[in-house]
Amino acid sequence: MTIRLIAADMDGTCLNSRSRMTKRTIDALNSLQERGILLVPATGRSLSCLPYQCREECRFRYCITSNGAKVYDMQEDRAVFDASIPKDTAAAFLEKLHKRFGIAGHVNGEYVLEGRTASLIGRIVYGRDAEQVYYTPSLTGYLNEKNEDCEELQLFYTGPFDKKRIREALAEFPSLTEAPAGFYTEIYTNDASKGSAIRFLQEYLHIAKEECACIGNDINDIPMFAECGLAVAMANAKPALKEHADLIAGHNDRDGVVSAIAMILENS
Repeated sequence: MTIRLIAADMDGTCLNSRSRMTKRTIDALNSLQERGILLVPATGRSLSCLPYQCREECRFRYCITSNGAKVYDMQEDRAVFDASIPKDTAAAFLEKLHKRFGIAGHVNGEYVLEGRTASLIGRIVYGRDAEQVYYTPSLTGYLNEKNEDCEELQLFYTGPFDKKRIREALAEFPSLTEAPAGFYTEIYTNDASKGSAIRFLQEYLHIAKEECACIGNDINDIPMFAECGLAVAMANAKPALKEHADLIAGHNDRDGVVSAIAMILENS
């Protein structure tokens, strides 16, 4: 069946290890529009921290952010799918943790950090992609002030018992789940994943599963792989993701997305 939509992860997939996209990768992504194929960036980042090269140089209408908590229609400048954590639930969960953790949140497409030091580090690491990071003395206060729900929470580990405390707190909030990611963990609603976002787009755009392909590199891409007719893992992908892939493309430091797109077109 002809592929009509390709969802592409950003970090570790379209972006190389320096968090940049090469011209070859950008050209390959933009070539999809000429073939009548929708490009859908699918990222764990908030909308405001979408890679600047993607925002400025890639042609796309729909975008999956916060690991599937939101889907945006960039042309109409609105969210068409929202699986955010209700603000009262986010506040109650954070209260259970007694403010010990470094905390960040995705709020209405923005990346909001508690703590000025963490904000400065983020800008050093991500450069232009972190220009829209906001600092607040209290994320709970920010949610209440803005009267906004939270696409996701990020909790940065400060000690050896943090993971246990997070699991204990989550046990009291059955609507929430976590996705550990190295030195921090991400908290979402059970309805938020790249897979649920892809399912929404399939129904919203009247595109069959078999007409969708995806490219990724990490375990948060597994739900997306399950919802696409053709799934391509990068050579640098986690072994757990490769087990769910139909094809293996090149490395992200060697324009692997270019080969991934070629594979999809050859197999569609």
